[in-house]
Amino acid sequence: MEDKPGPSKPIICGQNKLTENYFRLCGLITTLCSEIFRITLSSYIKPGKLRSVLDRDRTKLEKIMNVSQKEQVYKTPGNALSTKDFDISLLYILLRNICGIPQHKKGWGNPPDNGDNSLAACIERIRIQRNLISAHSPNGKIEDVEFQKKWDELRNDITQIERHVTGGEGFKDSVDDLYKCKLNHDIEEKYQDDLKKSDDPEENMPPRLKKTPQCSTNKQLVAAIDFGTAYSGHAFSSRGDFKNDPLKITAHKWSRDLLTLKTPTCALFDGTKKLIAFGHDAEKTFGELSANGAHQEHYFFERFKMQLYEKNGDEEKKKLTDKTMIQDISGKELHAMYVFSKAIQYMQNHLLKELKDQDHDEISEEDINWVLTVPAIWDDSAKQFMRDAAEQAGIRSKNLTIALEPEAASMYCKKIQLVKLSEAKSDKEGFDIFSPGNQYLILDAGGGTVDITIHEVLTDDRIKELDKPTGGPWGGTYLDKEFFNILEECFGKDEFEKFKADDLSGYIELRKELEMKKRDIGSSTDKISLTVPPHLRSKCDTTRSEFAEYLICCARKDKLEFNESLIKKWYSKVCETIVDHVRYLLEKHKIETVLMVGGFSDSKFLQETMKKAFPNKTIVVPHDASLAVLKGAVLFGHNPSLIVSRVAKYTYGVNTSLPVEGEENVLDEKRIKIIGGVKYKTDVFSKHVTKGANLEFDKAQHEMVYLPLLTNQTTIRFRVYKSSIENPKYVDDPECRPLGYINVDIPDTSEGLDRKVRVRFIFGGTEIKVEGINEITGDVTSVKFDYYDCTEEGDRYLCKPGVPGNQCLNLDAGGGTVNITIHEVLPDDRIKELYKASGGAWGGTYLDDEFFKIFEEWFGKDEFEEFKREDLAGYIELVKDLEMQKRLVCKGEKLKFDECLINKWYSEVCDNIKKHVGNLLEEHKIDNILMVGFFSESLFLQETMKKTFPNKYIVVPNEASLAVLKGAVLFGHNPSSIDSRVAKLTYGVNKLLPVEDEQSISDKKRIKIINGVKYETGVFHKHFTKGETLKIERAQQEQVYNPLYKDQNFIRFFIFSSPHEDPKYVDEEGCKFLEYITVDLPNITESFDRKVRVRFIFGGTEIKVEGEHEKTKKVTSYTITSSDNPEEDKTFFGMPLPC
Repeated sequence: MEDKPGPSKPIICGQNKLTENYFRLCGLITTLCSEIFRITLSSYIKPGKLRSVLDRDRTKLEKIMNVSQKEQVYKTPGNALSTKDFDISLLYILLRNICGIPQHKKGWGNPPDNGDNSLAACIERIRIQRNLISAHSPNGKIEDVEFQKKWDELRNDITQIERHVTGGEGFKDSVDDLYKCKLNHDIEEKYQDDLKKSDDPEENMPPRLKKTPQCSTNKQLVAAIDFGTAYSGHAFSSRGDFKNDPLKITAHKWSRDLLTLKTPTCALFDGTKKLIAFGHDAEKTFGELSANGAHQEHYFFERFKMQLYEKNGDEEKKKLTDKTMIQDISGKELHAMYVFSKAIQYMQNHLLKELKDQDHDEISEEDINWVLTVPAIWDDSAKQFMRDAAEQAGIRSKNLTIALEPEAASMYCKKIQLVKLSEAKSDKEGFDIFSPGNQYLILDAGGGTVDITIHEVLTDDRIKELDKPTGGPWGGTYLDKEFFNILEECFGKDEFEKFKADDLSGYIELRKELEMKKRDIGSSTDKISLTVPPHLRSKCDTTRSEFAEYLICCARKDKLEFNESLIKKWYSKVCETIVDHVRYLLEKHKIETVLMVGGFSDSKFLQETMKKAFPNKTIVVPHDASLAVLKGAVLFGHNPSLIVSRVAKYTYGVNTSLPVEGEENVLDEKRIKIIGGVKYKTDVFSKHVTKGANLEFDKAQHEMVYLPLLTNQTTIRFRVYKSSIENPKYVDDPECRPLGYINVDIPDTSEGLDRKVRVRFIFGGTEIKVEGINEITGDVTSVKFDYYDCTEEGDRYLCKPGVPGNQCLNLDAGGGTVNITIHEVLPDDRIKELYKASGGAWGGTYLDDEFFKIFEEWFGKDEFEEFKREDLAGYIELVKDLEMQKRLVCKGEKLKFDECLINKWYSEVCDNIKKHVGNLLEEHKIDNILMVGFFSESLFLQETMKKTFPNKYIVVPNEASLAVLKGAVLFGHNPSSIDSRVAKLTYGVNKLLPVEDEQSISDKKRIKIINGVKYETGVFHKHFTKGETLKIERAQQEQVYNPLYKDQNFIRFFIFSSPHEDPKYVDEEGCKFLEYITVDLPNITESFDRKVRVRFIFGGTEIKVEGEHEKTKKVTSYTITSSDNPEEDKTFFGMPLPC
């Protein structure tokens, strides 16, 4: 081992030894490290071309440069540049972003593996050391042991970079000279100043983790959007008004005629999917279009917020994703995210315009805290959906707060005079439901949902939630649905559907009139009349005998009157549902007070029903119940801390692996994995928060400590889960769903397994933040999650813990081929291929061939060929129709052909797939199957796989056909996520071997005499074997070669592949010539003693062959593609070759 140079005695220049250590390292970073970066940059981009490259990539670079760096590079565009004044940070940015240097295994910006000596890894380590040394600047001292360690690491990295770039090691001497040189005060100050001037370049890079946004409550203005099911509105107040008069809240009046403070939640899009009207304007415009029959190409969405609840309400059948579609009034579909974001954008722009009209020009959008309301009973995924829709609408996440509707209403009601509908007999004069210690139930009855929460007022005037929110889709729109069900009974379902289709404008007018009537109907109302189109009214005569108890008479030409019986039938179901649920909660919590808010709480019928049902309870309602949520959202935006705690709706935790204790009996052996020689039970649910627990805002919930599984592990990935039960055992239990993950870096492996990471959950406002803390460094990583990103069954599998040892068979069934691979998850979450890719031409197009063979049997081959020639357009339409039906065909289902034909059509291709998969599963003992690709969306194939392999875990992600495409994008960002693959072929180079036994060579033509020595030519010299595991970006069995002649000034290596494990000659059957590389040997004075090292490196999906001159370290390389080279390249075969 080479001795490290060291000083013979302490050299103190006005400083002690610890201070000198610091200055010497500053000098190494700012001089030699900067210089090797400068040389590397020049080797990749010639100095004369640097200016053009910088100008070409200006847009990208300016985003990641600081102000002084931009000034330095772009102050005089077009002028030639010298890099001599570029500091180490600027040089790092350029090396990383414009040179095309392949990133190291952990990716740019991350600490590389200790043994990684790639060019990028060495550059990265120098950047990290620069930051660590800079961190000592406050006291300017570094201990001797730490100094020596840093110096040795930097010396090694500088040397490795020089080897990569020039093949030399000249910088070693310079580093050693700096180690021993005498420092003076001026030099020390210069070194330190130069280091301070160079910012950490990573600070300006795009973040790798999405940090949880913290919305400031000190904005000049709070603007709230109450996005309701039936009606929406917006309101605002300034910070100054809130302090002087909290109730000075400006709510927009949407209609001069109606003087309403809300507008219908209706959105109208034209045929190009552009939003052209919202609210009253949308209703009016669409009514005019439909009256003229010009509405067919338009999309009219009304009350579409309830579709979000319905999509989210049934977790097993209707998954809410960012790809969720919703239907307009006529059944046409658009993406829910697009519709919601455009509607929110309209409300946002409408409010901004109102601010401008009221001379609030001095307020910028950055001065506004936006508040968006959501029902409390919505799941996390629906709340996240609304947040993301708002962000797509242009509201920045850091300026956005999500408010739960009942809580917002509660905050508003604390500020205003309440009206008592009924009160308990013991109620005293001056009763105040918001006195400290009082508890009350909030009934937030809106247009779509009824949210019910229970609150307690604390001594500091803040609010504590006592039970998780409950409720259901029992709002005002539920009444509409019930009423139209009654009309369908009256007129017949087909007739009523015909009315909606033929007279859409009349149907919309009927709904609007019904909405107005609902507000005035009470329990004493004995009749109501509605305008009904004449052709529908005429049906009264045929139905009157059946519904005499409902219909009084056909009052006038266009009116129908309904009596008291219909009103009670209409309201009874929804009101009884609400009353039953409220009664249960009142009895459970011994609550005496009910606060009614929301638009439906304005209904006299509901108010009277509640009063009658609970005569001994105090029931109160604000004067403007429908605005309580909107105005309360403004108050919440000014002071969200008034809500002090909530009740957990779910159990939350992370995955972990536990050592198997003694003779512990683990029923499912598949959970047992051997990691680092220790037997672990994997996929265990490590609980942090229990369902029903009280969660204090912005306080850590049950912090827990975790350790790595392996001594060399540099990152711990925590998968975060929620469960609908209190004590889940494993993260893949049916009640569990993944939320996302958080990566915590633990780069220093010197402590082995004794490296603690603390994980805690923090519930802040309406969102969840998870933090991971490296106990050694104190570094904190925090993230929030896209809740709907992992909801499909297939996504659940993809989000399973990346426990070392988990294995999966990937079935990629595309249009043409079926590709099958077997992967294993490694400790650092990368993927290792266990078996070479296999499969066959069994994709979706194989089905087409089978189907058309059946057609040829029926109609005759000649007849079918004639059809293709004579009616090509018809044939193309047939193929397109067939493509759509393939996705729908499910065993037992009848389309135009019966089950026998479907079975015949699918049998051969499915038999091929299941047979091949069965063999692989049996050979490799795999339990998990992931199906992706277009053909994997076929229900028939899915059912065949599930029936054939009932004991295997088979998953199909949402949008299986896009898995490859989207995965390719992720792979492009991080190709190092693939750790290794299995060689499909044997690779090597041709070689000449001295003949030891001429009789053993059957083909004497292979024997050549060179310099008087007999050689066997064309020998296949193997570098790695078919079936061997190949580490990505690592050399495979490096081999050494020598020249054949004393004066030979180059060696040419011909590269071959073979489908056989042990090919003997390069011209055997199956062997394929791929390419050649030429390595120069300029110095012929050393005769035969000139070694060339040849190595094969698998980088992602390509093969790089390198030839390195051992003395000069100069490397010649060539990247091989899978295609053959032109035949004329093979004329080089037979020239002097290596021995």
